[in-house]
Amino acid sequence: MKYKQVKDMYDTKMYVPQSIDPYNKTIASVVSFFAPGVSQMCMGEFGRGVAFFAGEVVLLEIVKSSAETFSKSVITDETGKVTGYNDEQAAKTSVGIFIGGLVADLALCIWSSCDAAKVAKVKNMYYQDLYGHRASLDVNVEPYFALTPSAATASGSTFKPTAGMTLKMNF
Repeated sequence: MKYKQVKDMYDTKMYVPQSIDPYNKTIASVVSFFAPGVSQMCMGEFGRGVAFFAGEVVLLEIVKSSAETFSKSVITDETGKVTGYNDEQAAKTSVGIFIGGLVADLALCIWSSCDAAKVAKVKNMYYQDLYGHRASLDVNVEPYFALTPSAATASGSTFKPTAGMTLKMNF
């Protein structure tokens, strides 16, 4: 089952890990932080994973390109220290693009990591429901009313009304 088909059926805040879960949300999250999209692809969400991976490749190419532009725009001595500029405006622009690319890449890695954890939780919850291994606790409190037998009274009634609350818990 695809994530898109079951995502609205489950609230990930209600997820309780089980030993039968096919996906480990922690491992999926860590892997997807360092290699965006890989966990999604491993969980059968190929299109989703390719989108994250392609975003990572594009952002890293932007960072690489801006670093190359910066290195062509500056004059350095033999120790690598910047001593002047061939094109000062291009150097400043490339530094801004470089920093922006790194920030965007970090944001993509965090997004991919959170998404991988969410996909793992939803797919695990679906699997738990599918195979009947969902851990849950149902608590019901209901009013109770009954006629209980009592000793005979002068009026001849042998039943007495009883009221209360019933607590029912299913594990």
